[in-house]
Amino acid sequence: TIIGAVIMFTNGIYGKVVAGEDTYQSLTAGNESIFQSVFALFKNLFSVVLSNALIACFPAVIFIVYLCFVKMKKSAKKNKKVSLLVYSGFSLALASGVSAGVVYLLTKDVEKLKLFLGILFFFVLLSSAVMIFNFVEKEKQKKIAVYFLMILVLTLPLAVVFPVGARCYVGAYILLIMILKELYDFDEQRSFAKFIRICSVILLVFNLVGYSVVFASTCKKVDYIRSEVEKGNKVVKVEHTKLRFLVYGLDVEDKAEKFERRFCEYYGLPLDTEIEYK
Repeated sequence: TIIGAVIMFTNGIYGKVVAGEDTYQSLTAGNESIFQSVFALFKNLFSVVLSNALIACFPAVIFIVYLCFVKMKKSAKKNKKVSLLVYSGFSLALASGVSAGVVYLLTKDVEKLKLFLGILFFFVLLSSAVMIFNFVEKEKQKKIAVYFLMILVLTLPLAVVFPVGARCYVGAYILLIMILKELYDFDEQRSFAKFIRICSVILLVFNLVGYSVVFASTCKKVDYIRSEVEKGNKVVKVEHTKLRFLVYGLDVEDKAEKFERRFCEYYGLPLDTEIEYK
């Protein structure tokens, strides 16, 4: 992972980001003072890194928390201090979640919402770590510690780069699944395995049906645009793609001009075609 991270950051685009020459990404610190830069770093750690990690990785996180509680319940070691730490952590996470909901309802401020979601995830991770390093076998603890270190290597640099989205956390998600593999007891948790299989089948069917609808709707839309262009129309009004929420940026409405140009290039349409949605 460390070698992979080094190779990734040797990409020339990151040099341009540091130099401020890139038009898309930039460093969040800029020309701020040291105090402002440190404050921005910690703020980004919660509102960007942890909040995006929660959004991208929440299925794996839910299962990790579940298995941690199973391990704690079955453990022969009973420690009131550890239990207090765990329940305190999840109580603070719950309070952060409630605060996030209240703040968003009152202010409609997405950035504050992300900040509270990041704090929520921090306490969930902290509580899970307490359970893992108290109630999981020593050999597994070592592997999980390595996986956590690898997640840090992959995600911490994202605290100083803007913009960052949930898709940047695919590597962390894979490592969380590897942690799940270490926590999962194949002999004792057969009902859990059955539940996972059922969820996987449901998700697979949902994806197959959903993306089939998206594909058919997109083909219909493109065929209509092409037919209108052949008639000499430069401005074409179309319906929104069905189930468009499944694909990021599928409809070019309210997007930058370059997205509309890319859409036309991809489907072999004249670049001066303007697409409007009904």
